[in-house]
Amino acid sequence: MIRKIFVLVCIMVFSMVSVFAQSGIKYDFKDGIYHIIIPPDEKIEFVSTPKLMTNSDIHKATGAKLTVNAGFFDPKNQKTISFVYNDGLLLESPIGLKPSL
Repeated sequence: MIRKIFVLVCIMVFSMVSVFAQSGIKYDFKDGIYHIIIPPDEKIEFVSTPKLMTNSDIHKATGAKLTVNAGFFDPKNQKTISFVYNDGLLLESPIGLKPSL
């Protein structure tokens, strides 16, 4: 759980991030860095979409309590420019590697 929170915070620090939060999740933005505190009983879930969507749209569609955009993509071809993993499985690759699923 702590590892997931650490990874989430690192992703936000090194990318342009938008955050939508509600309920028991606390967040603060200072000097370009988001500090997010997620209660230990909250579940963290990864969401990937086949086409580009805004954080706001994902937030509304999933009913999430917190939505963080941590993706890097090419807006021209709408494909990832980074390796995307979830629970150790490769989901997306910029060089055409096949997903682990």
